[in-house]
Amino acid sequence: MLLTNDVAHSKALLLAAVGAPSAVDRVILLRPSPQEGNQGVELTYAGARSLLRNHVILETSVGAALKDGINGAVGVVLGSAWSDRYPEVMQHLPDLEALFDKVVVFPSSYVTTDPGVRNALATSRALFFARERESYERIQQLCHRTACCLDTALFFDFTPWRVPGRPGSVLHAFRTDLEARGIPVPLINIDISALASSLDHWLWTIASHEIVKTDRAHVLLAAAALGKKVIYRPSDSFKVEALASFMPKDFDVSMERLVMQPAVK
Repeated sequence: MLLTNDVAHSKALLLAAVGAPSAVDRVILLRPSPQEGNQGVELTYAGARSLLRNHVILETSVGAALKDGINGAVGVVLGSAWSDRYPEVMQHLPDLEALFDKVVVFPSSYVTTDPGVRNALATSRALFFARERESYERIQQLCHRTACCLDTALFFDFTPWRVPGRPGSVLHAFRTDLEARGIPVPLINIDISALASSLDHWLWTIASHEIVKTDRAHVLLAAAALGKKVIYRPSDSFKVEALASFMPKDFDVSMERLVMQPAVK
């Protein structure tokens, strides 16, 4: 099955794509350049490391791999969202494919209306994983090889942070960057992905609350995995709604009902 929103099946699908562990260096994890104000992306990377912990792995940046000519049997491209706002991996995909026997792009969302994304997907021989159904349906029309499973953030071991939140406490964690949709945020809003000092700080902030309201994809994923009641707003793209609809069935996730004020006459 090439499409699943089950954690165990998602892990199996990705491991089958990468291949069995070997006694020699064969799997290289490739990180894009850091995205400012996105502490949640580190959770996706940590989940991927957990999944591939039995493989012999070198982890490096895309830029360093190209500069140093690092190669191997499998290049695993980490990430979470493909759009023309973040062109690094797309621009260098042909160079990466020349370094590795095969390239696997781990679960991401894809803005296929962006020209750079469309061109990169259509001309690549890589295996592209979508992390939600909407991206999967879009990239099937462009890519030679596709599959769909859960974001690797959900493979992270959340055990130390899986604690009850303060009764009745609500974390408003709406984004305030260029991807914000423009809907007013509460005065008590804390955009933790931009403000948290570390992944641990980010996770504990989520864990200490009972309810989490957000329009950030990784806050949504982490809060749901921690057993919080999650109420989300869309961001300026489709990805938050698409991720919410692709969650495992036991996650408590719903869309916020916005009450619009009547127009002033």
